[in-house]
Amino acid sequence: MQRIIVNCQLSILVVMLLACSSRDSAHQGETYTCPMHPTVVSDKPGTCPVCGMDLGRKAREGEEVVISKELNRLTKSLTRLSLLL
Repeated sequence: MQRIIVNCQLSILVVMLLACSSRDSAHQGETYTCPMHPTVVSDKPGTCPVCGMDLGRKAREGEEVVISKELNRLTKSLTRLSLLL
């Protein structure tokens, strides 16, 4: 019985350690940039020193960027408007 308890405690400890290490590695290597000033790059979220806009996380390699229906509609509308000008 005591052996089962020790095994359960060790299993819980291993799961906790693995969860902590994977959460830390998920944030490593992320870079943030200003949408208006792509030369402004930071390793943590913040604001752009040039314009004050929030820095956005750059997509990781292989990460898919999803364009919503609303964004697609807005892009088409702006394209049509720019053709009229």
